[in-house]
Amino acid sequence: MKQIFRAKWGMELLLPILIVLGMVAALLLKDGEWLPVLFISPALFLIAAIFFFTRYTVHDQKVLEVKCAFLYHKWIGIHTIRIIRETTNPISSPATSLDRLELVFEHHGRVLISPADKEGFIRALLAINPGIEVIRRKKK
Repeated sequence: MKQIFRAKWGMELLLPILIVLGMVAALLLKDGEWLPVLFISPALFLIAAIFFFTRYTVHDQKVLEVKCAFLYHKWIGIHTIRIIRETTNPISSPATSLDRLELVFEHHGRVLISPADKEGFIRALLAINPGIEVIRRKKK
C-alpha cells in the first residue's frame, strides 16, 4: 500500500512568479510583440509542472519517494530518517511552499519538502519509524 502526500502550494512563492511573468507578457502584448511571449510559455509550463507534479509517496511501509515534476526524484529509506524539523528555509528544494519540513537521514542526507498535510505526513513516517525526532518551530 502507498500513501501519496501532495505538496502545499505557497502563494508566497507562486504569486511573485506569476505577477512578474504576467507583467512581462502584458507589456509585450501591449506593444504587439507576440513572439517573445512564446518564449515565456516554457517557463509557465515548468512552473505549472513543479506545482502540479510535486508529491511525496510512502511506499510499502519502507521507502519515501520525493518527486518534483521531472526535475528531482529521490528514494529515502524511512528507517534511515533521523529528524523531521519544521522550517521556512528558502533554499531551492522539491517544495512548493516556504512552510516546510526538513528531513535529515543517514550519511548527512537532508531534503526540504512541503506536504500539504504536514501532520498526516509526520504521523505516517512515525508509524513506520517511531525513532524519528520531530522538532517543531516555536510559534510566535
